[in-house]
Parts: sequence; structure tokens; C-alpha cells
Amino acid sequence: MLALTDTLPRTRPIAASRILLGAGVLLIAVETAATSTRLASGDVLTMPVVFRIHATDVSTLGVFAISAIAGIGIALGVFTRWWALLVVLLELLTFLTDQQLYSNHRVLLTLLAAFLIFAKSDAAWAPGAKARARASLNEVGVPWWPQFLMLCAVSSCYLFAGLSKINPYWLRGTQLDEMRWLSLSSAQLHLLAVLTIATEVFIALALWWPRARVLAALAGIGLHTSIVLLLDSPLVFSAFALLCISTYPLFLNRPALRTHRPIAPLPQSR
Repeated sequence: MLALTDTLPRTRPIAASRILLGAGVLLIAVETAATSTRLASGDVLTMPVVFRIHATDVSTLGVFAISAIAGIGIALGVFTRWWALLVVLLELLTFLTDQQLYSNHRVLLTLLAAFLIFAKSDAAWAPGAKARARASLNEVGVPWWPQFLMLCAVSSCYLFAGLSKINPYWLRGTQLDEMRWLSLSSAQLHLLAVLTIATEVFIALALWWPRARVLAALAGIGLHTSIVLLLDSPLVFSAFALLCISTYPLFLNRPALRTHRPIAPLPQSR
């Protein structure tokens, strides 16, 4: 079986994931700035988490600027691990400022950025990548274990999203019915609710199956596209889509497990 300590010769998949993840960081920076501005205006109730620190005490423009630069730096592959570390620290700070800034995709971003620190994602499609490859004669490729943890994070996210919807409120299509402009009947809403659950569970499992991972990736792109187009808050869902889709290059290029047993040497003839 493929060990977590193995090194993969392919460097482009994690580089593609890095670029998509950097774009996701940039979108979430815009979302954070918009939400923090709304909280600072006093129109909503602030709910600080630690030491009465809330969004009004944090420089919205400063956090946005740092997060945006970090997203661009990650996408370009310039000082990637340091920008990823900064993203993790900023997201942890966000969690400690105001409960209304908490979201599931922020947790996912924190995990992906933390794993990206150790993934050596700047080994390709980044300034100086070829020079670093020539200098590292004894170390070729990128580590597998950070990529594996990134895959587990996104897969579990899909699985939990699907299983958590198995409840009467979702299955009746009540939540989908809030999108009044769709003009769907009760039967259509119920069918759409069931299909959503089936799609999310299918994506979570099929991404690990080599024969179905391409279909799972297409289903995931279609799912996220429909969510962005049909639901409110397109900026939030676009950022979430980029975070999830950023792991698709890793799923599609995941190395095959070594399930064969070594062949025993033939006995030598006397």
C-alpha cells in the first residue's frame, strides 16, 4: 500500500491545487472584509468569542490587504509556505474575533492551508522552481502525506454535507423552497433534495475510486456551479467551490496503491 511518507514524482497536480487555493483565499478575503464592515456598522448584534474582541476592533482594510496579498502569493508560488502559514494564523484570529465570522468553509480553508505548508507546492509553476529542482539532487518530487490529508478533508466535507441533509426539513424541500424564483412543485423540490444528497455522497466516495473519479469531478463541478447560480451569496459559494475543486487535480492524479506482493526469488539450483 502507498505509504504516507512516500514522495511523488509529479509536481504539477499540487501546483494546480495551490493556484486554485490561492484564488479561494482571495475570495474569502473579500468576503471577510464585507462581513466585517457590516458588523462594524452596528446593524447586527456582535458576538465576541475571546476577551470581548469582535470585528469592530480589527482593521478590516488591514486584514483584507494581508489576506489578499497572501492569496496572490500562494497562487503565484512566491514564499508559498509562509503565506499559507499567515493564512492559517489570520483564520484562527478570525475565529477568535466574532462568532458571526465563523463558517464551515473557513475551517476547510484553515485545514487546506495548513497542509499546503508542508506540500512543497512551489515545486512547479512557480518562480525558481526549476532552479530548486536542480539544486535538490537528493530530494526529488513532493511529499504525499499533505496531499492525502487535503483529500481526506474535502472528501469528508462532501460526505458530511450529504449525510447531514438526511432530515425531514431538507427532504421536504423546505430549504430549497426558499428560492421562490425557481417556481418548483413539491414533488420537484423533493426530487431535487434527494438528488443533492445522492450527488454529494457519490462525490465523496467516487473521488477515491480510479474508475469513477473523472465522473465524480465533473459531478462536483456541476454541483458547485448550480449552487453558485441558484443560491444566494454567490461570493461565499464561489470561494467554497474553489476550495473543494482545488483538490480535484490531486484526486485525478492520485497514485495507484501498491497492492501487489513482491515476488519471491526462485531457489537456486545446486
